[in-house]
Amino acid sequence: MLLLAKDGLKDISQWHTFTGPHPAKFAIAEAQGAEIYKMAGKGDLFYINLPLSSPRSLAGDGKE
Repeated sequence: MLLLAKDGLKDISQWHTFTGPHPAKFAIAEAQGAEIYKMAGKGDLFYINLPLSSPRSLAGDGKE
């Protein structure tokens, strides 16, 4: 059971299923920022896209 949970967490593109009703997107990215579809491994880069709740926000484009 523990290995199944661990492997599930390596699938970063599915992390949005844990965030509830908020439309956050999680993905592995290459150094230039392009999205890669694979299971996470040591040293991988990933990004989180948090859509802004207000069009007047000065926080940026949502990528942290």
